[in-house]
Amino acid sequence: MERRRATVTCLKCRSKKIKCDVSVLHPCSSCRKHGFECIKFEKDRRKERHDSKYIESLEEEVKLQKDVLAQLQRHSAEISRLLSESTTAPSTVSKPTEDKEDRNALYPWTESFPQYKNQSLAVYGPTSIFDSVSIPNSEMDEVDQLKHLNSNSEILECIKLFFRWLYPDMHYFLYREAFLLDFFHPKIDFSYCSKELVFSICSIGSLLSDNEQIRQKSKTFYERARQSLLNKIDHPTITSLQSFLILGLYDIYNGCNNGGWMLTGIGLRMGFNLGFQLSPKSYHPEANEEVNETNIGIRSRVLWGSYVVDHFISLILGRPSVLKMSQATMEESNTMPDLYWIKEFTYTDPQKIGETPKRIDIANPLKATIDLINITEGMLHDMFTGTGLKEQSFVLSEKLALLQKYNQQLVHWKENLPSEISWRTKDLLEEGTDPTKMALRYYYYIVVLCLNRPFIRHREKCPQSVSVCKSTINDLYMAVMTFTGLHGYNRCSILIIYSSILSVSVILLSSGKNVAKYLEENPGAESQFFDFMDVLRKAGKTWKLAEKSYTMIRSRLLNDYGYDFDLGYAAHIQTSLPQPMPMSQTPRDPNPLDSTFGGPPLYMTSEDIDIWGSLFPDYDLEEPLDPLIKK
Repeated sequence: MERRRATVTCLKCRSKKIKCDVSVLHPCSSCRKHGFECIKFEKDRRKERHDSKYIESLEEEVKLQKDVLAQLQRHSAEISRLLSESTTAPSTVSKPTEDKEDRNALYPWTESFPQYKNQSLAVYGPTSIFDSVSIPNSEMDEVDQLKHLNSNSEILECIKLFFRWLYPDMHYFLYREAFLLDFFHPKIDFSYCSKELVFSICSIGSLLSDNEQIRQKSKTFYERARQSLLNKIDHPTITSLQSFLILGLYDIYNGCNNGGWMLTGIGLRMGFNLGFQLSPKSYHPEANEEVNETNIGIRSRVLWGSYVVDHFISLILGRPSVLKMSQATMEESNTMPDLYWIKEFTYTDPQKIGETPKRIDIANPLKATIDLINITEGMLHDMFTGTGLKEQSFVLSEKLALLQKYNQQLVHWKENLPSEISWRTKDLLEEGTDPTKMALRYYYYIVVLCLNRPFIRHREKCPQSVSVCKSTINDLYMAVMTFTGLHGYNRCSILIIYSSILSVSVILLSSGKNVAKYLEENPGAESQFFDFMDVLRKAGKTWKLAEKSYTMIRSRLLNDYGYDFDLGYAAHIQTSLPQPMPMSQTPRDPNPLDSTFGGPPLYMTSEDIDIWGSLFPDYDLEEPLDPLIKK
């Protein structure tokens, strides 16, 4: 009888490396003899070879499963620790360790924020010849880099300072909780954090540090983030968009308007590349599946926060905005989940240490800011480009009618704010110290001054502008002095700087170019003028914009108004304090300006409206720094 050779074996015989007759009998003789389950291989796969992509996908899946298991183990350990503490006497509770391995226990993940693949997308509209596609991530070592950064004490200090003092401010497009979760729990391709975003945040946060060595690293952080972003510009992501916006704001905060304009523009275009104005449900590859509402909320925060930045820059530079309300299908941001462990990344009133800080729902002030921006958008188009006037006429009487209309809209906006974010003037004495609450208010006051400032010279025909500006400056003065009285000047936000610049400008416009006489006859305005100038001088250590503004205003006063600021300041100090400030502390020679500088909107197209525009030019370095020098 011819002997048959088995071409395949069962699982048990293969593991024991013995002969198997499973191709003839099933179960095989060996499994039947020992009572084993005989699992037959239908096909011999020993000589099969899989491609590298398939192997990589399996390896990635295994790594992901290991990460999930490690998180579950950490959660289990944390829950066990909390249960143990709840049943242990306070005297026997052990102190938490500071080992790097315990960092995820100190900053635990929460199930309120599910994982979401922050993949790079190229989204095209219906008229495009291209299809929307996902762009693969080419940088796989970023997880290890973030793990290194989240254990760096200087990096942590910069991030804490940024979120304590400048959030949300102009940074609504960042969602602090999602960033911090991914910063302390970095994951491959599942991230709202990147090393570029970390360095971008640190470039601004470091400026607020009391440690001079950390402050000096600000430019290094900025350069590292910018260079890395430009190297990866063909790989757009949400974090790259956010990083470009922060770097652009960094430039503007330091008086480099052109660089800031370009970088924020890149960020906004990158947003369109990602389709950030569209709801994920309309373009996401898994649109047929349910998209998590928390992730939609985060992306909504990115869009509408970018909207605020775009229109803020449009306002202060007098240039067109990019994002339009009609382009967006993304819902407005709603209330997002809380994290219990981020107290050190939030503002805490030093006068209320020990008290649990009241939670500030950023969704409400963001929505209110968007409504305010929509009023501002109409204001800029109607009043300063002539689109709201008959046949684009620039007759003063028509502008005054529009002025009254928009002042009424601003009053109506303020009166209809939700109770949790509304305020009265007297509230500024107590709440002016809280930067979280004041961001919306400063934005409102800046808009009011930008609207009414050009009409100060027409007080006979428009007394309303004078009274509105005076009332607004009184409120700003109360808020700014309350803040600096408690926190000093190094932590002033850029909104305080712009408020101070505008207030000084309005006071000088009100003087009718006779500054000395006006300040002498109006002691209240005199105190406000010199105190706002003090804010610019002392906050110059943090923001170059403040330093450049202070230097430029002093120069303008002497050349254009014939007023020696240093002598006036010394006289003011002498009447205010027992001992006058030495003149040596206020240098008389203006410092050279090394970059551009800008201010409130300037595209006034009417010759009959005389504004103090020379205070806020955008300088060309090829031209003399002071246009008056040419005269």
